[in-house]
Amino acid sequence: MDGAENGPVWVVEMSVEAGRLLGLVEPLVLPAALIEGQRGGADFLLLDGAALPAGPFGPLETEFQAEGSNGPAIFSAYSFSRYMPGAWPVGMDGSGGFYCLDLRGVATGSGPNDGTAPLVWVHAGNLGWESDCWVLVAADSDAFFRTAVVARSCYLPWNAVHPD
Repeated sequence: MDGAENGPVWVVEMSVEAGRLLGLVEPLVLPAALIEGQRGGADFLLLDGAALPAGPFGPLETEFQAEGSNGPAIFSAYSFSRYMPGAWPVGMDGSGGFYCLDLRGVATGSGPNDGTAPLVWVHAGNLGWESDCWVLVAADSDAFFRTAVVARSCYLPWNAVHPD
């Protein structure tokens, strides 16, 4: 798994579970640049708005809250296998939208499982592969995360900042 051995501790276990849930014969390889972006606990990425396409309701949000180890739970809770088979959620945008890897080619064996799958955006309330449901963000997700991330930070839960 490219980059997994040098990434956060959850990566290997999550990659194995993702591969199983997606019906792959091997663990899912995540974009190395996404893994690198989460080193040190950074799970909030700010994306360059100029690198994002227009969404169905206007510009896409530049927030990227990484799913990290929650990926399998999000995949199951939102029934991705039913409504958007071959999509793997890697982040949310803070406005109900998911950033997902388009793994349809990987799932059918016609595309490589090398961390470079296309990145798409879809709203949580309209999951599907119909043309009006999703937007192509980048043809190569790894290249996108290498060039479009402008800031990284660690999310602090409200009770960590306001213990009362």
